Amino acid sequence: MKTSTIKTLQIFTVFFSIADIMCLYGFINTIQSLINQLSIGTMLNHSDFLIFFGLLNGMIFCSLCSQYGFNKLPILGKKAILETYETRLLNEDHAFFAKNSTAFLISLFQNEISLLGQQEVTFPVVLIVQCFSLISGAAFLFFNEWKLALILFFLIGICFGTTRILSRKIAQNAQKVYDEKNTLFQVLHENIEAHRLIRFLNKEKFFSERFTNQLDKSLVPVEKRQGKINACYITIYSILSRVLPLLSAGIGLVFVALGSMTMGKVISAYALVSLVQEPIMQLAEIRTQKHTMKKLRSTIKQVFSEPKESMTVFEDLLSPLQRIDVQIDQFFYSGSPLILQDLAFSIEPGQNTKLSGPSGTGKSTLMNLIMNALEGNDCHLFFNRKNITSFSQAWRAHHLLMVDQKSKLFKMSILENIVLDDSFSQAEIDEILYTCVLDDVLAYHKNSILDDNSGLSQGQAQRVSIARMLIRKPDFLILDEPISALDEHTASLLIQRIHHYTKHHHITLIISSHNKATDTLCVQNVFLPVPQKDRIA
Repeated sequence: MKTSTIKTLQIFTVFFSIADIMCLYGFINTIQSLINQLSIGTMLNHSDFLIFFGLLNGMIFCSLCSQYGFNKLPILGKKAILETYETRLLNEDHAFFAKNSTAFLISLFQNEISLLGQQEVTFPVVLIVQCFSLISGAAFLFFNEWKLALILFFLIGICFGTTRILSRKIAQNAQKVYDEKNTLFQVLHENIEAHRLIRFLNKEKFFSERFTNQLDKSLVPVEKRQGKINACYITIYSILSRVLPLLSAGIGLVFVALGSMTMGKVISAYALVSLVQEPIMQLAEIRTQKHTMKKLRSTIKQVFSEPKESMTVFEDLLSPLQRIDVQIDQFFYSGSPLILQDLAFSIEPGQNTKLSGPSGTGKSTLMNLIMNALEGNDCHLFFNRKNITSFSQAWRAHHLLMVDQKSKLFKMSILENIVLDDSFSQAEIDEILYTCVLDDVLAYHKNSILDDNSGLSQGQAQRVSIARMLIRKPDFLILDEPISALDEHTASLLIQRIHHYTKHHHITLIISSHNKATDTLCVQNVFLPVPQKDRIA
């Protein structure tokens, strides 16, 4: 969403909101004039009615336009910010996703990011409109009858000052509610993540009581306090909305009895006081809304990294990947034992390589290091004898791809999952379907929309994932347990066809597999032993 589109709608909304307010005050002034004329027995003429209905129609039109703007702005604001942060999300590095869970990121988009987008675009509009409404209403009231206005301004000032204090307390307490909710839902998230373990241990009651205690002792007391403050705030609002208009009418009638006001002015004063209460309350809440937006920005900023300065990269996408060099002194995850140690090898084009070793010796970790999905201080990886960090993501995606052990299907058809909106000829598509033994699968499902939870078996989904990468013909392709979910016949057929396809298209394979059937694809074996000594401090 272009910023200019939002700004245009903001100006549109402000213009028609102010026009609506002007029509309203003109309408009140006309009513006042009509009542004054009737009270002294003057007959009304056609021009009075024309003005009356003209202002009424103006109010209806301007109100419709302003409400259209107020209702569309949050939609555009949310759309713009969701697009912005979704783009930033997909450009974050792998460590970002390791640090932040999927559930947390989805919640962040659904709540904080969406709310910030809505508030940021409406806040300046509300501020301008309500300030204009208050100033113009107060001026109208003052020039209508300054003595009555001074009395009412004094009472309104007390109410406004009180609501400002209460709004500050509401903002402060809202932060406590927010923090306690986060803590509570972290406990709930733990319970959901560990539900199998909890059931195995027969500890449902213990964890339910733990959640209830957190709820009763932390969140509920803070929310009760928030409820009390809100009750005081609403009470002040009730006084403004109920008592002040009636009080203005009562004082006005006293002035009428004293001969210093007309009945028309009393009616207009009553209407003006009723109207002035909204901007008073809205402006009192501005502090709370500003605090909320500040907190939302802070929360989002803590999650997303600042844009990094662009490094010097080798952007020639056609320059092939001709060699991979791996030199790893040691690698371990924070708080875990040593995983990789004293490892050095090279892979050149056509040198299909198998990574072997007992389970837990770091084969998947090594693959992620080669893909630059992990980083280690004592790990040195090179493409074409240059550090892998020297190459852009675009270049890497063109020359080095990886099929994870866990397949991934997007909510699309099989063909859409494979091509992902890239252009491939029908011959290329037919070739990859044959290679990955997917002809029958595609014929059965046709254009059905599938995902991870329905439609395909694990073995079929695994072959779709392989097809997705193979059709792009990278220089090197990493396969993590590529036939783990396949029966013996399908696995044998897939291996034969992949061997032919990769040889024909000059694709070098790096394979991790416990299945000896993959040995026929490889000319080099890199054995990963269990580390024998403690890691270096």
